[in-house]
Amino acid sequence: MPHLMTTLMRTQLHAVKSMMKPEKLQSTRALQDKLGELMARVHSSRITLFPIALDGFQGCWALPTGSPRRGMLLYVHGGGYTAGDLPYATGFGSVLADQVGRPVFCPAYRLAPEHPFPAAAQDALAAYRYLLEQGIPGQEIILCGESAGGGLIVSLALQIKEAGLPMPAGMVPISPWVDLTLSGASYTDNKQADPCLTRELLAYDVEVYAGTNARHPLASPIFGDLTGLPPALIYAGGDELLLSDAHMLQGKLLSCGVPARLVVEEGLWHAYVLYGVKEARDALEGIAAFVEETLA
Repeated sequence: MPHLMTTLMRTQLHAVKSMMKPEKLQSTRALQDKLGELMARVHSSRITLFPIALDGFQGCWALPTGSPRRGMLLYVHGGGYTAGDLPYATGFGSVLADQVGRPVFCPAYRLAPEHPFPAAAQDALAAYRYLLEQGIPGQEIILCGESAGGGLIVSLALQIKEAGLPMPAGMVPISPWVDLTLSGASYTDNKQADPCLTRELLAYDVEVYAGTNARHPLASPIFGDLTGLPPALIYAGGDELLLSDAHMLQGKLLSCGVPARLVVEEGLWHAYVLYGVKEARDALEGIAAFVEETLA
């Protein structure tokens, strides 16, 4: 039996799910940004936010108080490529900065349908180039992202490899969306169990973001050559629609010779790591340990 907090959280997520429909995109965007603001507020006494303007989009540094340790994170937010602005990006970015004790850079990449593929992928690469231009070595950068952002950091790693740029030290895909063809068995098996996502919503996101490019490796990195990518720590909920994506990503990475560990929390939902349940706190501790080990 799930503990009381998990049950209450599921009830709240089902309520949120009713709003997250294609015809309610603006409401979904506003809700997602509000959630980010609430997350950032909890950590505001220990995290300073420093926004900057990049070419065509905005970013923000989430800086922990005190003397940060070596290395940093590039956090790429989720939202199906259609939702999530700077307030949302800095929400979980603040959580990560507080947890790992290192700076986190949060790009608010351009969104579909206004800016379809490959806009988000281009902005993710621009954010990484910005970090390199600031003098931060690739081996001191950890990529992290949830949902669409979890897929986007893998496609970013593919772009980094193609461009011959210094490779980051590691990746933390959380409930990653790496197959925009929606081919995984969990899209059917977990249809009733996932309190966050619906196939209808994901199909809309694919249509307005990727269109006919759903199999392109920068939209669905599971179809790319993942050889040479950095080691990955992957998280997923056992009840989520994207569970198959997480398994496929781990399998593809391992087959390409890339170390990849997958943590699946049974009974939990999509991107559970962003919510305040015990399993999320355990995952954050696991992420912090992965960052320490990878940057050592």
